[in-house]
Amino acid sequence: MNAIAEYGAQHAKPREINHFGFFSRKDTQVFIAQSLAQPVIDKVSKLMNMPVQNMEKLQYIGYPAGGFFREHEDYIEGRCVTFFCYLDDLSENCGGETFFPTLKLKIRPQRGMAIMFPNGPKNADCAKKLDKWRYNLLKHEGCLTTVPKRILALIGRISTKK
Repeated sequence: MNAIAEYGAQHAKPREINHFGFFSRKDTQVFIAQSLAQPVIDKVSKLMNMPVQNMEKLQYIGYPAGGFFREHEDYIEGRCVTFFCYLDDLSENCGGETFFPTLKLKIRPQRGMAIMFPNGPKNADCAKKLDKWRYNLLKHEGCLTTVPKRILALIGRISTKK
């Protein structure tokens, strides 16, 4: 994990994305080189019970002090599972939690801790039967942080991305 964190810190590019007149996120991001990422992708694909070829590229996401990612959902174009691994400990009262507003659940990052949550149905047949609104429960946000924080993010898809 240290090599991945170092790679991310060295190569991540700042993002400040403006939607409809307000910023939706302030962070840094880079996709991790496949040679470093493959052991993590293999392990997470087993946890998700999904083929490796259905996994998106491993992302390093860094939030500087003042960084955030407003409420959003990851269910886009067949994404069905999200996995986060936190690379830093964040103490209480410094923000930076992953917040699920509908569930009123805040998760404070702790180094090495991982969370995994569904974004939508795991296969296309199921996707046709279920309404997307059921997955609004898993909208989430990266809360404003007063100290830097880093995560790894990996998303599983219903099928191989074309």
